[in-house]
Amino acid sequence: MRPIIVFFTIFLYWYSFSQLPVGYDTLSVIENGKTLYSSTSGGINYSNIYKGDINGDGKSDIILYDRIHFFNYGEVKCFMNIGNVGESKYRYDYYYSRSFPKLINWAVFKDFNNDGKIDIFTYTTGGIKVYKNNSSTGSLSFQLLKPILYSNYNPSGNPAYVPIYASSVGLPGIDDIDNDGDLDILTFSSTGFSVEYHINKSIELYGHADSLVFELNDNCWGNFSEGNCSVTLNNCGFRKHQEFMYEKVYHSGSCITCIDIDKDNDQDILLGDVSCNSVQFLYNTGNSTNAIISDTTKLFPNYPGKSSTNLIKLNNFPCTYYDDFDNDGKKDIIATPNLSNGENVNCLWFYRNIGTSTKDSFLFVRKNFLVEQTLDVGDGAMPLIIDINQDGKKDLLIGNLGYYNTIVPNSNVSTLSYYQNIGTLSNPQYSLITRDYLNLSSWNKLNLSPTAGDIDNDGDIDLILGDSQGKIHWLENTAGIGNPCNFSIIHQNAFSINVSSPPAYPFLFDVNNDGKLDLIIGNKQNRIAYYQNVGNSSSPSFSLITNNFGNVNAITNPIYYAGDGGCIPFMYKEDNKLYLLCGTISGNLFLYDQIENNFTGNFRLLDTMVNGIKTGIRSAPQYVDINADGIRDLIVGNYSGGIHYFSSKAVGIDEISRSSTEVIVFPNPTSNLLHIRLNNLSHSNSSNFSMIDLMGKTMDIKFEKISDNSYIADLSGISSGIYFLQLHFNTFYYKTIKIVKP
Repeated sequence: MRPIIVFFTIFLYWYSFSQLPVGYDTLSVIENGKTLYSSTSGGINYSNIYKGDINGDGKSDIILYDRIHFFNYGEVKCFMNIGNVGESKYRYDYYYSRSFPKLINWAVFKDFNNDGKIDIFTYTTGGIKVYKNNSSTGSLSFQLLKPILYSNYNPSGNPAYVPIYASSVGLPGIDDIDNDGDLDILTFSSTGFSVEYHINKSIELYGHADSLVFELNDNCWGNFSEGNCSVTLNNCGFRKHQEFMYEKVYHSGSCITCIDIDKDNDQDILLGDVSCNSVQFLYNTGNSTNAIISDTTKLFPNYPGKSSTNLIKLNNFPCTYYDDFDNDGKKDIIATPNLSNGENVNCLWFYRNIGTSTKDSFLFVRKNFLVEQTLDVGDGAMPLIIDINQDGKKDLLIGNLGYYNTIVPNSNVSTLSYYQNIGTLSNPQYSLITRDYLNLSSWNKLNLSPTAGDIDNDGDIDLILGDSQGKIHWLENTAGIGNPCNFSIIHQNAFSINVSSPPAYPFLFDVNNDGKLDLIIGNKQNRIAYYQNVGNSSSPSFSLITNNFGNVNAITNPIYYAGDGGCIPFMYKEDNKLYLLCGTISGNLFLYDQIENNFTGNFRLLDTMVNGIKTGIRSAPQYVDINADGIRDLIVGNYSGGIHYFSSKAVGIDEISRSSTEVIVFPNPTSNLLHIRLNNLSHSNSSNFSMIDLMGKTMDIKFEKISDNSYIADLSGISSGIYFLQLHFNTFYYKTIKIVKP
């Protein structure tokens, strides 16, 4: 038994150093004179967006599935409704967002069993799978209910149960088509030209809505066909299918939105297509049991007196969503691109419903619904902590893959966004100064990735940028010691560096401890090159030592991410020991040690998902103390164009009442091990811990002491939810710390 105990103790000791003492936090950010509600939500790109009460407070929140870009995996983002009636005010919630299962390609969030809780319809190979919401008070959880939905394709004869087809690119219409209280499905057939109507027989068969029993009711619902960005009425697509097959212009996906615009109890349709940049409105003059599409237009919504610029027309592949987004009791419309190479900041077009009880009418309001309350720099955020104005407070520069180029469609323009710290040393607050710092958009570069350091030893901070072609650019600071940065000398394609497998993700650090800053550069192959500074103190020159620094290989799923990559490095020293933190294409953070004097050897991989953090693909970390408490904070950028902030002062990190002792609890949230670190050893031997749930029940959890001031609690045996850690020290009580188990 002793070897097992020794091994477990060693494991806990090793594991404690592979986690960072930070928790999710919000960062105060000001843009255009307004403080953002959801600054650290990680950005928004190409989304499916729905309404539903997530936390059971009676208000309908927003659940958004961000497809991010062309990879299958996306991210769920929850925005909690904090507004009043008639007010569209939502705030991002990190913990609820993490409670959703991993989804791919697309997601529809609707309550199929009428229990008041939002369920999930999402893509699975060749069809649709369903997660049931099993949430209880204080927790949000989902259980896979149907690995794939089947329908009886021969209801009038011998049953033939076949998976309901759904494209990986498009979005089926999931709504109550026949008005009987359960959710039916409209989806394009596998040929992609006519719509199949699968009726849900749950109400008819069982008297309730929770059975998801489907049969094919109509293989050409509405009697129309669609292809090549046009709708043909009174045609089911068979002849057109042959033509398209011959001409090679058939498509692979469409978005179907059900909308009863004239309140006559049948479903009209808004239709988006993968090869088009506008939506088509299909008017249904039939009824709930026999749809007849008799008219169609691309001029939607054609509100009288408004210009055609307000029509839904945006790159790339617009999809629409119909719900009450401004909380005034009437369903509005939001239009978003459904694929990459489209709008990535102005990507949620909001049309308010100003109609009546007998007919909807939509008025364009703005193009950046929700996004206006987030820090978002388009596609790909790569943050850099740097004191630009030399006031002693750390500012924020963010490079990007690019903003959508409205002049040259299907392209981006890369810039640096500058957020100045106008707060205090201990309470940073960032205000947007410019989205195009130094006018770098004029370079016509892509994927600008910044790092900074005094590489010419003149006392001021220089700027280094990598780009999509693997080039390195030196922006020389000529301001002098203590003066605001003045990057007046530009050295494009500096140091004759041409990184293989671009883009280049550079980071400046004195790797070999010789007093000169070296360059480590991540690349698309998820590896790092090490360029040693072989110049003198005032004239840097870099020589390639190895293209495989530490044998780092920051990839977790080579199948899904085989077409792209990106190891984004951050090296730091803690307690005189070197660590390497790597952002990855999958979004995980890798952590390495055993680096000193091992520059051509293999580093030790401590963790492939530090703190359980996964905030969106192509993570870009900055692990720097920005609130002046002596403990590093973590900012992580991602492909959605935003950042997440993990602070040393977040939930789980506080001070003991009537004492200066610091207690650090991490990671939080956690699914397994919780670490408790007491930095004042005088209290460690008289400490007492307990964990209670929302009902006040004490959990049966063992707190294992692993050193004089460190403890481990194993939470794997308790259910997902919110708990409260209570700490007692002699005669005084330490206030409760909220712990989240996702």
